Amino acid sequence: ACTRDEAEALFRTEWFDMAVIDLRLKDGRGDDVFYHAIGCQPHLERQSVFLTGDTTEGGWNLIRATGCPMVLKPYNNSELTNLMYSLLQPVREASA
Repeated sequence: ACTRDEAEALFRTEWFDMAVIDLRLKDGRGDDVFYHAIGCQPHLERQSVFLTGDTTEGGWNLIRATGCPMVLKPYNNSELTNLMYSLLQPVREASA
């Protein structure tokens, strides 16, 4: 999804194992998307990652308040992939 509205609609209608959310969206903030997502799919509270290029104190505070890990832009794919894998590992082990 490219916008807050698109993401929120998807969380209402589709199941996600994980959410990767940009803090700054064209039409809103990623932390608002996160709170909407966990309202629809509570497991995403522990299985979400934020992406951001915002290095301001305000941006970091928004992410810190969610308790989610973040990846700073620009990032390499292996950094994001490794973080996603570590967040999903307990889920895979529990379902095995």
